[in-house]
Amino acid sequence: MSTKIALNEKFSSFVEFDEEFKIYCDNKFEIFSKAASRFVKDELSQYEYVEYKYLHWRKPEAIQSRPTGVRPIQSYHAFNCSAEIRITRKKRENNQYVNTKCNLEHVNHRQCEILVQKLQYK
Repeated sequence: MSTKIALNEKFSSFVEFDEEFKIYCDNKFEIFSKAASRFVKDELSQYEYVEYKYLHWRKPEAIQSRPTGVRPIQSYHAFNCSAEIRITRKKRENNQYVNTKCNLEHVNHRQCEILVQKLQYK
C-alpha cells in the first residue's frame, strides 16, 4: 500500500496528513512522536507546523539521570535515529500542508513488527 508520505507532498488539511501518516506508521511498523508544534494564532484547531521524530531519536550521551530520590519505573533506549518528518502550513498555497522535511531512513537500530508491538504495549 503506497502512502503520500514524501518530501514536498501536499495535503489539503492536517487531518488528511494525520490519516496518511497513521497508515504509513502502521504499515512500516514505525513509531514517531511529536517533537515540536505550533498553533496558528486565533485558530487553535490549525497547526503552523508539526515536527515528528522517531521514538528513540536522542543520542545516548544526551540522556542524563537526575537524582530525585525515587527510582524511575520506565526505561528509555536512545538509538540516535535521524528519522524525522516536518509538515508546514503554507499560506501562499491555500493553507495546504506541505511535507517540508522527510527523512525516513532509520539508523542504529532495526524495525520489525514484534519490536513495535512491544514498545506500543509497554
